[in-house]
This record gives sequence, structure tokens and C-alpha cells, in this order.
Amino acid sequence: MTKRFKTLLIEDDKSFGISLQKALEKTGTDVQLCHTPESAQTLCTHGDFDLIIADCMLPRMNGVDLVAQLRRASSIESKVILITGVFKDKGFLTEAKRKTQAEKIFSKPFDLSEFCEFVGSLKEEHKEDSNAPLYSPLLPIYCTGEPGAQLNGFLDRLDHLEGLHLPFLISTLMATKTTGSLYVTLPSKVKGRIGFEEGHITQVQLDQSKTLIGHLLMDLGFLEPEDLKEALENQKDLRIGEKLIDQMSISPHAIDLALAEQKVLRLSQMVTPGELELKFEFQAIESSEEPPITEKRIRQLFQEIGESKYDHAILEEFFAPSLHFKVKVQTPTFQSFAQSTLFQCLSPLTPGEALVHLFCRDILPLPPENNEENSYKAIREKYESLRMSLKKKNHFEVLGLSIKSLNRDIERAYSNIKKSMNHNHELLERADALDCYNEILHRVELAYKILSNDLTRSEYKQFLDAEAAHRLMNKSGDLQEAIYLLESGDYARAFQKFRALDEEKLNFQELKSYLIVSRSKANRSIVLESELNSVYPEHRQNAAYMLAKAFFYKGAQNYEMAIQYFKRALIYEPKSKFAMRELESSKRRLAKKKSKAGILGGVVDTLFSGNSKKKVS
Repeated sequence: MTKRFKTLLIEDDKSFGISLQKALEKTGTDVQLCHTPESAQTLCTHGDFDLIIADCMLPRMNGVDLVAQLRRASSIESKVILITGVFKDKGFLTEAKRKTQAEKIFSKPFDLSEFCEFVGSLKEEHKEDSNAPLYSPLLPIYCTGEPGAQLNGFLDRLDHLEGLHLPFLISTLMATKTTGSLYVTLPSKVKGRIGFEEGHITQVQLDQSKTLIGHLLMDLGFLEPEDLKEALENQKDLRIGEKLIDQMSISPHAIDLALAEQKVLRLSQMVTPGELELKFEFQAIESSEEPPITEKRIRQLFQEIGESKYDHAILEEFFAPSLHFKVKVQTPTFQSFAQSTLFQCLSPLTPGEALVHLFCRDILPLPPENNEENSYKAIREKYESLRMSLKKKNHFEVLGLSIKSLNRDIERAYSNIKKSMNHNHELLERADALDCYNEILHRVELAYKILSNDLTRSEYKQFLDAEAAHRLMNKSGDLQEAIYLLESGDYARAFQKFRALDEEKLNFQELKSYLIVSRSKANRSIVLESELNSVYPEHRQNAAYMLAKAFFYKGAQNYEMAIQYFKRALIYEPKSKFAMRELESSKRRLAKKKSKAGILGGVVDTLFSGNSKKKVS
């Protein structure tokens, strides 16, 4: 099936624009004509264009800047032709071509038949990929083994990305040994920066993030809880690391490793649902005395966030367009899957295992073959998955925004969503996805209608704020009650309370860890490593997670390690009676274990001693 080649013509000279439109339409080209930058932006808000033809000189805005803006916002790779009458300077034309990725620049006056012939050649190229399924804008770059200049062009246009796509971008920048800075603004408007030097992550900065160096040193095993407590009580005007070195508790090398771990935690905080604002600068970054994050630790981070932040539903939603494509195997481990689809490769794996292999590019989906049935299936699955996910979201979440978003954020998000959706109703009908598409479109339009109006948006925010405040006010008390029940030894009721809070998906940092601990106590069961992996890396610096780790080691009868983690929990919460009780219990069990080992050793010594005496006599 051939898709229409949609063309946008932006020309402020009305008579010339109409003449050009008629000439192109005679060749079978579908042309929409507009005369102002504002009307061009409106048209691009409501549809995608395969070709943009623009005059370089327009009222109120440079045509080159307008086209660059339209291409950045577009969900497809629009071809570009520029027309110039006034601007004929070679330097200007070279820069205009680079900025817009223009196929060609025609200078007035030009031969109309030659112009129409060139547009026809672009139409022929377009036919080759008219059946390709819909992509995340990052997916084609990610799937390319050596993107080269294609990656540079993509990064120049990149200004936003879904937060859970960020690891794929990071892995691509690492694989291509890119140097530069990726500036990130989270949905909460917190700003950060990731510095790359030949593919190595050397710097990670995030506003409003705590250092936690002392606690990280303790968690990494370089520091005893007693030493950290001593440093915290030290009144010298020094940083915590300097205090610890001064009291000879740690070496400078340990500080370096803790700083690397701090970068890892900040990276994890950036991988969050919602739209990220991005900007990449290709330039050498300031050298840092701190060591970069090692590739091995990055791989571990991908595994951790895969286990804690992704599930199979998210995987299916993100990879619906490529699940049925063949894969390119990059590592011997997956050679048996060389002729398999991405879905067949990922099905036997947990989300964490699947994502670490994708993030680390062990397997890559191949570009799609020109298979009409696969294209229909991919489109159908994408829209069905999207329809189901929107049912659980508020209006801000439907547009991929935080509640703090402003008008420009809403307009851009709405524009991006509209562009990413396929407006070819004939294709959607063939894919049996038209009803699903219409339901999604209605949901998006409703969200936009409420949020684009200052008054209704303000009222809706007040409603959400009141609802959230009411829930948190109520649920904060429930959390404290659950902690009190755990502290007082009523483990069954504490577990029920923590489980009820977890089912409501409330964002208390300690909740998941307390749920693990209370389940272990209520059911008298051990803590599994997979449960620990389900806790977000940035939610692990608290007493609850230290308790969960302690119970993991206690279940494995490694009482020495359990004692260490109970002590660490008491550094965070010195008054926790529950941690004190469990600490004493572990100490008794360790003493009992050592006593048994001593008795058994004495018996063995006696037996061997007796045997030797017999032999001598």
C-alpha cells in the first residue's frame, strides 16, 4: 500500500506560492500551502509532512530557523527544500543547508520543471519505506550499529525524550565513544548534566541532590558504623570525607569509589517516567580528578533499574513496533537467537535481564523489512498498549508532563503526541486499529482542552493537589502507624498496612523496603535477592533498606554481615527498637553458631587425638 507524499509549502509571496502549488499538484503531489510562520506551525501541530518547502525570507521569522524548529518537533524525518531570492551569500547558504539538513536550495528564478522533477525523485525514495511501522524517535539511531553522522544530526535536533528511554540514549553515546555534555531537565524541573569523554561517563550533576558520601562509604563496606558516627559527631569545620581521612578511618581511594557511586545514584534518579527536556553540546568537557563510572558498574546499574523501574508491560509498550523484527546478535551468549525475533529473545528473560542486554547492546532489533502484515500488527499493538496505559493516567500524565508544566510545555507535548500518531485512517483501518486510535485521540484532546486553558488548568491542578495532599496526609499517618506496628512487634498487621500502601503506589522512599522486612517477619520467610533488586537504587540510603539487607543476610545465616547492616540501620534511625532487637538476636545466633562450631571442633580434635594415641600404643 502506497502512503501519500504530504508536502508543506511555506511561501509569503501568494501568487508565486499558488503557481508552485498548482505545478506540484499536476505531478500528483499532495501540497498544503501557507503564507506565514504561524500558520505553518499550526499545520505541523495537526499532521506530519514528508517534505517541507520553505522560502528563506518570511515575515516575523527567518525561514531557516522555522524549518529547523518544525523538524525538531516532528516525529518523522521530513525532507527539506529551501527557496531563496534575497539570501545568496555562500556562507549563509552553507549554514542554512547544515541547520535544516536541506536536500537542495533553489535560487529564484529557477526552472519549474527541474524543481518538480527533483520533488518527484524525493517521492520515489519515500515509496521504499512507506509501510514502515511507527518508532520512538530514538529507536532507528539506537538500532544502528555505527550511526556516525546520523547520530550527530539526531542529537542536534533532540530536545525531549521519554525518561525511561534515557538508558538507551546513554548506551548509544557510550557505544559511539561520544564526547560532550547531555543537559537534562526532569519532569519535576530539577536540572542535571551528564558529561561524556570518549564514551566514558566522567561527570553526573543533579540539582537538589544530597551527597550522602558517609553513608555510601558505609554501604560500600569501607566504613564501620561506629567510625561514621564518630565523624558525624566531630565538630571540625571539614567535609565528611576529610573528617574520615583525618581520623584514619578510610583511604582517599575509598572516597573516589564513593564519588563514583554517587554518580550512579544520580543517573538512576534521571531515569524516571515522564518527558525529559534535553540538550546535547558537542564539546570537550572540563577534566575531572574523579574517576569515571566503570563499564562494569554501568552494566550493574542497568540491571538494577531494569529490575526496579521496568516491567513486561512497559517493555511491550516501548518495543511494540520492533518486537517482531529479527535481531542482530552482538555477543556469543545470544548466538542461538541469531534468526529469532526480538520478542523470542526477550520472552524467557526477566525485565532486568532483558533491559541490561538491550542497554548494553548485546542484542539489537534490525530495521524492519517491507512486510505489510508485520507493519499492521506493530501499529495495532502500539495503539492497544497505549490505550490501556492511558486509562490509569491523569491529564498531565496523558501528555507526559508533570503537574508543574507551563503553557509552552503543554503545547509542545500535545504537538509531539499528535505528530507521533498516524493520521492515515485508511492504514489504521487496515490494521484494525482505528477505534483504538479514536479513543486515544479523544483522551489526548480532552487532556489538552483542560490543560491549555489557564483557568481550567488551575482548577484541575487544585483538584489534583487537594487529592494528593489529602492522600499523603492520610497515608503519611498510615505509614507511621505501620512503622509503629513493626517496632512494637505486630508484624502481621504491619505487613498488611505496608502492602495496602504499596498497592496505592504512594511514593514513600522507604515503603518498598519496609514491605520486604514486614513480609519476612510476618511469614517467617527469608528475604530474596530479587526483592532487594526491586527497590530503586536512589531509595536505598535509609534505615528500611539497611534492615532489608540485614534480613537477607540473616536468612542466609551470615550473621556477621547481618549485624553490620543492623548497625547501619541504627546510624539512620538511632532510636529504632526493632533494629536493636534484631541486632541483639543476630549477636546471640552468631555466638550460638560459634559455640556449636567450637564444640564440634573439640570433638573432632578429641577423636583425632584418641586415634593417634592408639596408634602410638
